[in-house]
Amino acid sequence: MLTKVAPTGMNSWSVNASGYSSYGTRTLRTEVYSNEIANIVDTDDNTRQYSWISGLSENTVYSFSNYYRKISGTPTFRYQLSWYTDATALISANWVQTANLGIADVSGWQRAMCTITTPANTDKMIWWLQDGADYTGYTHEFEIKRPMMETNSHVTKFVNGSRSATDGWKDLSGNGNHADLTSLTYSATNIRNTPNNDFSFDGSGDYITVDGHSSINFGSGEFTYEVWYKTDASSESGLICKYGSGDIWFATNGSALRCGIRDSSNNELNFYPGLSGVTCNDDEWHHSAMARSGQYVYVYIDGQYSSTGDNSSVGSTDSGGNTYIGVLTPGAWEFDGEIAIARIYRKALSAAEVSQNYNAQRGRFGV
Repeated sequence: MLTKVAPTGMNSWSVNASGYSSYGTRTLRTEVYSNEIANIVDTDDNTRQYSWISGLSENTVYSFSNYYRKISGTPTFRYQLSWYTDATALISANWVQTANLGIADVSGWQRAMCTITTPANTDKMIWWLQDGADYTGYTHEFEIKRPMMETNSHVTKFVNGSRSATDGWKDLSGNGNHADLTSLTYSATNIRNTPNNDFSFDGSGDYITVDGHSSINFGSGEFTYEVWYKTDASSESGLICKYGSGDIWFATNGSALRCGIRDSSNNELNFYPGLSGVTCNDDEWHHSAMARSGQYVYVYIDGQYSSTGDNSSVGSTDSGGNTYIGVLTPGAWEFDGEIAIARIYRKALSAAEVSQNYNAQRGRFGV
C-alpha cells in the first residue's frame, strides 16, 4: 500500500543554489493530467530543488522516483537524501549519482528510481533533485516532473549500501530466488549506448550465488538458461552453472560455448556449440540460451539456433547445490567480462521465443 507521497506538484518544491554562489531561473508549467513541470535554466549556476518530507519511519524501505529530461548540456542527474530526527538533527545522507539510479526511457523523458532503507531514528528528510553535482557551476537546461516517494519496495538497481548485498540482485519471478552479490564488485560502468549497468567479473573470485531453491531444481524436466554477456576470455568461463551431485553447465569456451548436464550417476551430456560467423569471445555483447526439452538440449546464439545435444541417458540434475553466475563453482571456470541479464525458466523456450527475447533487447546492447 502507498503510505507516503512526496509533493508531486513541482510548484511546492523550494529552490537552492547547491552551495554555489547563485542559482538560475525556474519556470513552471502544467501538462496534461495536471502534472507540474519545472524548467531550469542555469548560466554558470547550479539550481537544485528540494522538499521536506515528514512522518517517516526508521529502518524502512522507501522507493524514490521522478521524470527528467535534458534540453541542453551533458545529461546527468542526482538525488541527495538527507535524513533527520524529529528534532531536525541531521543523521546521515545518501548521494545517489546518475550511474547508480535506475534510469529508464519513457516517452521522451527519463525516469530515475532508487530504493533506500532509512537509518535508525529517522522521522523526516530533505529530498534534493538536481542535474549534476554540488559546488559546480553549469550552463544547461533541464526539466523535472512527478517526484514520488513510496513505501512500496520496487525492484531497482542495486546501489551499494541501499540494501544488503546478500539479496542484491532481485528475482523478478516472485519466487524469492534473490542472488548474493557478496563475492562481486558492482560495476558503475554503463552498457554501451545505454544508461543501463552490468556486473563486471575479473576472472578471480568474482561470482554471484543463488541458493539451491526448489523452484530452480528441474529434475529431469524442462528448463532454459538465458544470458547477455561479453568477454574476451579464451578458456571455459561460467555463465550460469549449477554444481553438486547433479550438474548443469552453460559457459563460454573461447569463441564458442560449452554446455552440458549430468545426473547423480555421472551420466552426462557435454558438447561445444558454436555459430558460423559469430565469435563469442570478441569482447562484444552476445545473447545465448540453453534449453532442455525431452531427450534434447537446444542451444541458441544471438537469437539463432546453434546446435542440439542428445541427453536421453541423463536423469535428474537435482543436487541441492547452489546455482552460480560467473563460475562453474567457486574457483573453477571463473568468468572474465560483463554479464547484464541472466534468466532461468522452468520451461524450454522455443526457437521463436529465444529469437523474440534477443530482438527485444538487442538495442540495449548496441547490437
